[in-house]
Amino acid sequence: MVSGEVVAIMGPSGAGKTTLLRLICGLDRADAGTIAIHGADVTRVAPHRRGVGLVPQDDALYPHLTLGDNIALPLARRGIAGVERRRRVAEIASLLQISDLLRRKPGAVSGGQRRRASIGRALVADPAILLMDEPLSSLDESLRTELRDLLGGWLRERKATALIVTHDRLDADAIASRVLTLRDGVLDAGRPVP
Repeated sequence: MVSGEVVAIMGPSGAGKTTLLRLICGLDRADAGTIAIHGADVTRVAPHRRGVGLVPQDDALYPHLTLGDNIALPLARRGIAGVERRRRVAEIASLLQISDLLRRKPGAVSGGQRRRASIGRALVADPAILLMDEPLSSLDESLRTELRDLLGGWLRERKATALIVTHDRLDADAIASRVLTLRDGVLDAGRPVP
């Protein structure tokens, strides 16, 4: 995977797709080999120091925080405060069309709106690499299509480096520049998306 590339990983359940993302972001520890992000070995680097944004399969939002505060968490952890933090959260919320929901808590919004906030939390810090585990799987078809287009456009515009796990070929083709298949823990060489 090269810098600025968006790669989709597909494969059957149990193939190791989620495990691969957990290894890259440091939630699981590798038994062997090296994990490199933009050429730097991060195998033994703490997860919060890897520059990785993760959109997990479940939304993993803090229920006691507003959507705005959930989105702002990575910025707060980096010490970004005040006007700059509010500006970045507003920009991402606008992109994801949840600006009017920032003061609500996760329990007071729909599943699709929670999913957008979860994606926003990963995007707001402008990570070195963005990892997304089935980011669109729980959405109805119209919302899925809309968010697929928004996300794909944002990634291309930013020349972001991203790895997306999906079971949906339409998601993979619309968002990624290359699609890999993972079977029994082994990745194929991939093919460019036409």
